[in-house]
Amino acid sequence: MQQISAFMEKYLEELKRVEQAIRSQWAPKLREKEMKMAARMGQDVRLDPMADPEFAAFYKQNVEALRNNYSDALERAKQGLKELLKISEEES
Repeated sequence: MQQISAFMEKYLEELKRVEQAIRSQWAPKLREKEMKMAARMGQDVRLDPMADPEFAAFYKQNVEALRNNYSDALERAKQGLKELLKISEEES
């Protein structure tokens, strides 16, 4: 149970790190879009990054890659546990 808990904690930490890196990487592009819109509209504009289709696609691609990596690791752990339980059942 401790290993599962540690695995999930690591996943959540990694997810936060990836989200922060995505937002940091995208910030200059978002500011540029905000400035262009502000120049056209004559007032300050603040965009929600998730409302931007490019950002949303980039975010989804990176978060899905992280989820796939963790899903694969979890699947390997499940298989290992199944194999271990078969060994234990045969020995008893």
